Amino acid sequence: MTSKEAYSLGWCFGAISNVAEDPFIGGDKTLACQRPYSALAKIIAEAKRRGILTGKLEQSIAEHIQNVTNFPDLDKEGSEPYLPLPLQGDWQRGYFAGLAEEI
Repeated sequence: MTSKEAYSLGWCFGAISNVAEDPFIGGDKTLACQRPYSALAKIIAEAKRRGILTGKLEQSIAEHIQNVTNFPDLDKEGSEPYLPLPLQGDWQRGYFAGLAEEI
C-alpha cells in the first residue's frame, strides 16, 4: 500500500463518519487504521444500512477508492495484516481530512 492509498482509505472512513454524525460508526478508529480495508468494508455496509451512502458522498468515495490499486494478501488465518505505523499515520491524516470535508 502507498501513502496515497492509505490516505484515501482514511478519507473515505472520515467522510462517512462526518455525514453519519456518529463518532462510533465503523467501530474503533485505532483498529480501522490498522486494518483499513476491513474497516472500510464495515463502515460502508453500515452506511448503506442507514441509508446515508447516497449522492455526492457515494461519488466522492468512489473517486477516492479509484486511488487504491494494491490489496493485501491475507495471512494464514485469512485476516488482513496490520498496516505499518507510517501508513497508519497517512490513514489518520486522510481520516481527519474526510471528517472535516463538507459533503
